[in-house]
Amino acid sequence: MESLDLSLNRLSGEIPPSFAGLKSITALNFSSNNLSGLIPMSDQLRTLPDPSIYSKNPGLCGFPLEGCVDSSTSTQSGMSRPED
Repeated sequence: MESLDLSLNRLSGEIPPSFAGLKSITALNFSSNNLSGLIPMSDQLRTLPDPSIYSKNPGLCGFPLEGCVDSSTSTQSGMSRPED
């Protein structure tokens, strides 16, 4: 498989780790879903550094997005939002 567009599908949960096994993928789009967790990584997926392919998934983190925040340390690291 070289191209996969799963955008706008109301997908939720984590991206299965098996996606890291896609060896020939050159185009990928997971945007505008409700995905969460760490993005699976492989050498091939590292060739897709555009963060927009994962956009509009507020719970998703990892390369090429920001790192994951551990909820038990988010206050200590300054990553939490101040209360109004």
